[in-house]
Amino acid sequence: MPPTRGHQKLALYFLLLALALAWVAVQWMEQASEPSGALVRLEDARRIAVTLIALTALLGFGGVLLRRIFVASARAREQAMWAEKVQAESHKYRALFEGSADMLLIVDPRTLAIREGNSPSRAELGPVVGLEDLLGAAQRTTLAEELRACAAAPGQTRTLTDLDLRASGARTLVADAHLAHISIAGEALVLVALHDRTRQRAMERELAMRERLSAIGLFTAGVAHEINNPLEAMGNYLTLLEKEELPPQTRQRYLGLVQHGFGRIRDLVRDLLRFARPEEAHASVRVDLARIVANASQLVALSASLKDVAIATQGLERPLWLAGDAGRLEQVLVNLLLNAGKAQQGRGRITLRARELSAEGLVELAVEDEGPGIPPENLARLFDPFFGAGEGTGLGLAVSWGIVRAHGGTIAVENRTEGGARFVLRLPRNPGESAA
Repeated sequence: MPPTRGHQKLALYFLLLALALAWVAVQWMEQASEPSGALVRLEDARRIAVTLIALTALLGFGGVLLRRIFVASARAREQAMWAEKVQAESHKYRALFEGSADMLLIVDPRTLAIREGNSPSRAELGPVVGLEDLLGAAQRTTLAEELRACAAAPGQTRTLTDLDLRASGARTLVADAHLAHISIAGEALVLVALHDRTRQRAMERELAMRERLSAIGLFTAGVAHEINNPLEAMGNYLTLLEKEELPPQTRQRYLGLVQHGFGRIRDLVRDLLRFARPEEAHASVRVDLARIVANASQLVALSASLKDVAIATQGLERPLWLAGDAGRLEQVLVNLLLNAGKAQQGRGRITLRARELSAEGLVELAVEDEGPGIPPENLARLFDPFFGAGEGTGLGLAVSWGIVRAHGGTIAVENRTEGGARFVLRLPRNPGESAA
């Protein structure tokens, strides 16, 4: 083993000490022999040599002792300093562990035993020994698999949500678990951070219930309003029909208005049924979107709201095959075309642009008008039932949304930068050969 720096200094010290003492001895012997001019006697020389050796050993021992005392003192100070640092770091990490808002557990992934838990875990979960004290069999099995996977993959974290924990006081907590690999004394363990979401989930359920009740209230109010209007008018006309002196033409006109009111209620009930069951079975056959657009355009051509509106198409010169119900998809397009015509007050132009999104396996159809557009605050609610109901039942767009969703597609609305609104339908393609 090569000499250390301390050993080299010690050897240099002894060498210098021996040289210094030898020089002192030579000077002393020269001075002792000067008066008589005779040489120092042999016995005196031996005595001097022994004295020098003893003095060298004594001084050397003293130097080594002082060196050892200095080194020991320096090492003691260094060890005390490191001990203070280690203790400070230990206190810091212990404070972080104990002061965490989440429940922290150190778990052995092999036995599922809990090695240690912080203050929140002890307060919420009580004295627990293993995961079997916290979880049911199904969730415990899933967590055990994640623990083993986490222990075998240092540097990775895993997350489990909606764990039902058996807490102290016969309570049940809903928590998310975040797992991280840690190593203590060379042993692979897993740090499990449990984030209590019981109160948050309760608030979410309450908020969802309030939203459902609010939606039901708005829906009920809309239905009542849409039914009450024709009923009130029908009641007034029936009261007038009780008069015997009514001319036949007036009586016939009143009867027609009563029938019209019944028709509006019938249409409302029909649309309500369609809205309630948008996913009902439909004839899922291979249909051509181009033909559906052509049929819908012919159906609305004579409508008063589209009499002076030009309907143009792009990308529909060839078949675009879909799988679905042609009649129900035609109903969606008729509704969009009529709404676009009303938005333009019976004038202007409606453009239907189609394209294939081959990478996504979809066909896209955009229905664009040149009207005033839709107020931004209404865009998010446009497909709500009875929102902005005018002369119709207020369910047209809601029913259209349900039909498109039942076909596995989507429908969205946006305002065009050049003015007007754009409804965008995306439906799954069916590129197979046409049925005979």
